[in-house]
Amino acid sequence: MKIFVKRNNGKIIQMNLDCKDIHIGDYVHIKDSGQQYSSYTLAFNYLWGNKESIELYKVPNTDNIWKVINIVVHGSFYDVPMCHIRNRRGDNVLMNIYGLAKSNFHKRNRTSIKDIVIYQMPYLGDTPSHDWHEKLWDFYENGKIVKRKQY
Repeated sequence: MKIFVKRNNGKIIQMNLDCKDIHIGDYVHIKDSGQQYSSYTLAFNYLWGNKESIELYKVPNTDNIWKVINIVVHGSFYDVPMCHIRNRRGDNVLMNIYGLAKSNFHKRNRTSIKDIVIYQMPYLGDTPSHDWHEKLWDFYENGKIVKRKQY
């Protein structure tokens, strides 16, 4: 599976994640809490519909299993992938993908058979609010974005 990014200028480029094996829907754990975006309220609103994120120091160490809900790239740097992750308590966090590791809890092969396209965060002022369960990615087939059908 390949991951493509649709940039704000409309260009679509292939993303190289340095062989990161983390995909939307995977279970992960946080390996570097310094990679948290704790004040990117524009992204919080875009990804889960409010401007609040839990600080990782408030999460018990025994609760370090998270699910990747969405992946977007930074609004200013299209090569910086950010993951919206959520734990079983419902806490939402925005992390740089390089601060995460796939969890041993998650052994199943989650590789998609289709290429996907993720999006760059909209510019300031152009940010629609989403609910955390909305999937902000689409399939990418034959050089075209194919909108996913609703579940």
